[in-house]
Amino acid sequence: QKLLLSPFGRIFTYFIGSKQLGRSLRKVFGTETKPSHREINEFWSLIEEQEGNRIIHKLLHYVGDRKVHADRWIDALKTNRIPKMLINGTADPVSGGHMADKYEEEVPQSNVVRLEGIGHYPHLEAPERVLRATMEFF
Repeated sequence: QKLLLSPFGRIFTYFIGSKQLGRSLRKVFGTETKPSHREINEFWSLIEEQEGNRIIHKLLHYVGDRKVHADRWIDALKTNRIPKMLINGTADPVSGGHMADKYEEEVPQSNVVRLEGIGHYPHLEAPERVLRATMEFF
């Protein structure tokens, strides 16, 4: 991400393929839910569609947005009355259990479903559990 966010990001898109994607994804999945080589290739196929792999560097603007808009976004979560639920893979090194803790600390009447052993992509790693939690919420 750091290289892609640099001024040379577009150039680095030419060096990214399914192998690099697989390496990155395996780091953020749970230990028991890692994607197979076939799944990695399917993910890459979706990214590559219509040369989407050539604009990956443009899609990473959210990294900076999180810092710029953090206070505003957190305030919106705190103050609105819309029912909400966070489904969190606790094994995610990016936004796992530590992020769920922070969410509960910041957002009153938090409704958090923690999926132990699940990583960054609960909907892919534990679809039945995500569906069950969602259906119970609704």
